[in-house]
Amino acid sequence: MTKTDAGQVEKHPVLDQRPCPHQNNRYTEVPLRKGCAMWICFKEGFVSAVQNPDDPDDLVVRARNVRHLEALFPNHEIVMSPDADYACRAYIPKTEFGALLARKSAAIDYQNFKASVMDRRLHQLYAEFWRLHLRYQWSGGV
Repeated sequence: MTKTDAGQVEKHPVLDQRPCPHQNNRYTEVPLRKGCAMWICFKEGFVSAVQNPDDPDDLVVRARNVRHLEALFPNHEIVMSPDADYACRAYIPKTEFGALLARKSAAIDYQNFKASVMDRRLHQLYAEFWRLHLRYQWSGGV
């Protein structure tokens, strides 16, 4: 839920229909856990990286679209789990993932990230992500 300039409450069409899976109160902050997870927006795709519970040196890099992992990790097997939160997963050594982030950072040549994304659906996803973050900022995030 967000407040508009007129002070009216605006419900998010998806987020306000489901409770937060981490807390009974969806507006309560999720407690910090040991470790780190990250969402990363690349021009080629959106991924979530989390610790591989079976190998301390690997990450599970997850995506909702197999093409995103294929573009970023063409030499790795992609495991498909259609019923999972993230249907596509690749198991990547942390060193390799870090090197990818370094290469991608060094290759930035745009002044507007969203405008650099050629995939229409991915661009729309990032635009909505940007709008949600702007609402967060306006609601007291600064």
